[in-house]
Amino acid sequence: MAGARKTRREDLIIDWDVHHGNGTQDIFYERGEVFYLSLHQWPLYPGTGREDETGEGHGRGATRNVPLPPATTEQKYLDTFYKTAEDVFIKFKPDFLLLSTGFDAHRDDPLANLQLTETGFGRMTKFSLELAESFCAGKVVSLLEGGYNLTALADSVVAHVEGLLDR
Repeated sequence: MAGARKTRREDLIIDWDVHHGNGTQDIFYERGEVFYLSLHQWPLYPGTGREDETGEGHGRGATRNVPLPPATTEQKYLDTFYKTAEDVFIKFKPDFLLLSTGFDAHRDDPLANLQLTETGFGRMTKFSLELAESFCAGKVVSLLEGGYNLTALADSVVAHVEGLLDR
């Protein structure tokens, strides 16, 4: 029905930490009002985040995991991120976006083996904000999850904050 209003709030969490956010997924796994999207290295601790984990009950279909193999290049990661995030925004039409921003997918981070740089994190930030402007009136909160190479973490956070400020 054209012009129909939603009867409940629907939010989106995008998690780009190198580890799967099993705790966040668990909280919303059976709830349909929050869509959880996680891009993470697989296999890696905590061993969760398979593609077939898509939610249960009211939450069925409101979880999407994108496990990426070790040594995934920045371009492959970004291409996957752009396509997946856009698909989720189009299908779910969130009212609010929460970015769960771990920077341990940086190529210099010692705990994993993905190949992102601070430039890549900045690009993901800007793309996320563009989608948020189009779909949820720019309502965004970003939470820092961390990283383990302090120089890479600092550079990535700067790129992310600059992206947030460059609206």
